[in-house]
Amino acid sequence: MSDFSSFYEDRLMPLIDSLQGEKKNIQKKYFRYLVLPFLILLLIVLFLARSSLQPSFIFFLFFIFVFVAAIVHIKISGPYMEKFKNTIISELIKYVHEGLVYDHKKYIPESVFRESRLYEHRIDSYKGEDYISGMIGKTWIEFSEIIARYKTETRTKNGTRTQWHTLFDGLFFVADFNKKFSSDLIVKPDIAERLFGRFGQKLQKLNVFQHGELIEMENPEFEKVFKVHGTDQREARYILTPALMEKILNLNDKIKKKINQDISLSFINSKLYIAVPLSTDLFEPRIFGKEVVKAEDIFEYYSYIKLMAGIVEDLDLNTRIWTKM
Repeated sequence: MSDFSSFYEDRLMPLIDSLQGEKKNIQKKYFRYLVLPFLILLLIVLFLARSSLQPSFIFFLFFIFVFVAAIVHIKISGPYMEKFKNTIISELIKYVHEGLVYDHKKYIPESVFRESRLYEHRIDSYKGEDYISGMIGKTWIEFSEIIARYKTETRTKNGTRTQWHTLFDGLFFVADFNKKFSSDLIVKPDIAERLFGRFGQKLQKLNVFQHGELIEMENPEFEKVFKVHGTDQREARYILTPALMEKILNLNDKIKKKINQDISLSFINSKLYIAVPLSTDLFEPRIFGKEVVKAEDIFEYYSYIKLMAGIVEDLDLNTRIWTKM
């Protein structure tokens, strides 16, 4: 960590300081274009509230203000946030590994997310940002922030009620696996067994809403944490060797200490997919307050980048197996 502290002081701090003046200008623009208009609108609303105007008109005024404010916010903060990501975050990623490339506007495509078969539910909204990709040794990796959601509609006496539900929010990781295989293998947290014990095991065997058949592995600790479904029993054991199961358990423990949630994995078309649930929005500068970004935020961003890039080493993906070169 002392090496990173030196990098932070020598390389990142000058870049952060260079954005300080721009941040102050943005704060002035916020006051001029958002705070003052809001105060004026508030006075108008208080005046109109004494008249016979319908409350719906007042709500309409607030709705218009919020809509315009959102556009103004993007216009004001967009260039500043882009500069922060293209300088500070790019330098941070290069420090973790020279082979990694960063594009804050891109993200893992929805088609790739679906290919993982980790989330089979319908997706009605899919977006992301902060795409990181590159070669680490012999292994190509890519990951980004992803939010996938679906909506439900219910009829009420007042009409139709729409609710949005989060399917996945976090970091989604894809890598070339170090073995060739043709079957599908899904490894997800074993919530049923943890909650219901042996009854949970029986529920799993019903195979409701699962791709493939339930596969029982020979590692009791792995079975306690994960449930495994696949389309080929023999190939599942070729992929999930005893050594790899131990490595996945260790990786899960490492990530769980940080986010208090288990990861999900799948092995499809000779690729490895890992979903890391995370509600924190990473790699964002501060707009309000004194600092462009706090030192602890930078250390946090660094730890997540290092964690994701470190999956290659944690799972020994650079060790090529037989024909996989």
